[in-house]
Amino acid sequence: MDGPGPERQGPLGFGHLERRLAIPYLVERARAAHLAGPTADDQAALGALFTAAREGRPEASAVVDEVIERLARALTNVAVILAPQAIVLGGPVGALVQHIVPQLAGRLRALSPIVPEVRASRLGDRAGLVGAAALAAMHAKASILERFERG
Repeated sequence: MDGPGPERQGPLGFGHLERRLAIPYLVERARAAHLAGPTADDQAALGALFTAAREGRPEASAVVDEVIERLARALTNVAVILAPQAIVLGGPVGALVQHIVPQLAGRLRALSPIVPEVRASRLGDRAGLVGAAALAAMHAKASILERFERG
């Protein structure tokens, strides 16, 4: 996305984009801006960050603007390459997207003529779990049908 350096870093091997949009980074930024105490859990820290941004606090708005910019640039790359009609963001970040969709859509329009609809998954942070369960069910069904057809 941006910035030179190793493609993957950290114990989980995250790349640059994940390191700058992942929940731990946002929580760290919220705590550094004194929007959340050091003992606040991640959801409370994120809630404090987005609440403070909606209230117009500059330190919170700067973090949220950074998130919007990075996410818009990443989604623009996806849109230009794949031309999807919609991008649905799930997981923990998906739950946050509902607060920034209008600003994110505006930034996407400024970056590219190809602008898919962007929305937050209704599954929130359960998107990965539900997707894995659906995939397992699909494979189980295919396996059962294959065995039935073979007799």
